[in-house]
Amino acid sequence: MFVRFLLPFIFLFPLLTSTSRLPSFADSSEISPDPSDSCSSIHGISHIRGEPVYDPMTFSSPNYPLQYLSKQDCIRVIRATKGYEIHVIFRNYFQIERTYDRRGVFNENHVDCPNDYLELRDGPYGFSPLIGRYCGNSLPREDIRATSGYMWIRFHSDDALEYGGFTATYEFRMGYHNEHPNVGGCHFDLSNELDGEIETTTAISALLEDPSLRESECVWKVQVPSNLRVWLNIDRFSLGEPNQCASNFLEIYTGNTFDKPVKRLCGASAASIFTSHHTLFLRLFTLNSTIRRNTFISANYSAYARHKNCSMFSLYSCGDENCIPHQLVCNSRINCPYQRDEQFCEREKTWIVKLFHLSYFPLILIISVVFIIITILVLWTTKFCRCHKKERSTYLTELSSRPPPGIVMNTPLSALSTRNNHSSSH
Repeated sequence: MFVRFLLPFIFLFPLLTSTSRLPSFADSSEISPDPSDSCSSIHGISHIRGEPVYDPMTFSSPNYPLQYLSKQDCIRVIRATKGYEIHVIFRNYFQIERTYDRRGVFNENHVDCPNDYLELRDGPYGFSPLIGRYCGNSLPREDIRATSGYMWIRFHSDDALEYGGFTATYEFRMGYHNEHPNVGGCHFDLSNELDGEIETTTAISALLEDPSLRESECVWKVQVPSNLRVWLNIDRFSLGEPNQCASNFLEIYTGNTFDKPVKRLCGASAASIFTSHHTLFLRLFTLNSTIRRNTFISANYSAYARHKNCSMFSLYSCGDENCIPHQLVCNSRINCPYQRDEQFCEREKTWIVKLFHLSYFPLILIISVVFIIITILVLWTTKFCRCHKKERSTYLTELSSRPPPGIVMNTPLSALSTRNNHSSSH
């Protein structure tokens, strides 16, 4: 009897422990939900009597239970404990703008939902396999689940019509049936660094340990401070099957992963790319282990900004309006397109070169020049005043030794001069 009493708790224990672990939030940065954010509802925050209430096992449309807002793009990623699936259940209400044809007539056979929609994907990214895109007034009835351990959720609304929205809950269930037994993946987070290296050896070697694995997908997320951008410099690019884009490729995304990639590389070479965002995603897809074994990619990434005057922003100038943080100068990595940041590194030990690399070096130079000019003027003025004072003193001395005009001094020399004048006259 005692064992029979404990049996339900034994089966429920893994589920309880898995749900107690908080999933990760937001699209790719895993930030904590902000109650004041317009997308807070998608992260499980509801407002009761004006107070925010957080329930991580729910998500709903923005502003729910009121009509959702226009021009919204809200993203959330749910992560389950390893070995568990994510199941979604919609509750009571579902109303998202339906699909209309060009004549403005509702078309129930059109399932693309181009206007407002809720999109679910089986994975942590916007390019993960699509579970479904939902709109209209009917509750989604099918079994909605993600078997990868991640679910990517996106709610999108345009600027036209707003409706009542939806609310849903999710739960973790043990994954008895693996939907993707021969699909592998790896994820690398390279956030909070100004530069770094990316190479596929470590990722591919781990995937090669499983001989039954067919296709695989590895993703590197690069994120630098929000006031900078990412420059990606690909040193070596060698795919297992070049020019076979269905078998292997490298995709580059900026900012998010639901838009189209800014580049898709599947040839024999690759060039560097200057992005316009502080977040970058690299997605490497390989179809089988043979391709993976013959694939090698290495690249450097660096934070940069574009300014005509880098010193005004306390940045180091690469000489082409590209600026980098001073921490990246002489760090044995190429952070400038023309390697200017590594050119003077042999003499970097001298204080003169260190002074030259300072962001405020132009200010120091201007102050130094002004100081030298003022010093020269002061020295010249002091010398001039001394010379003038000496000349004046000499002049006054000579002047004081001369008799005034019209006055004859009664001296022996003057008496002798008078006698000589008299004798010459006789």
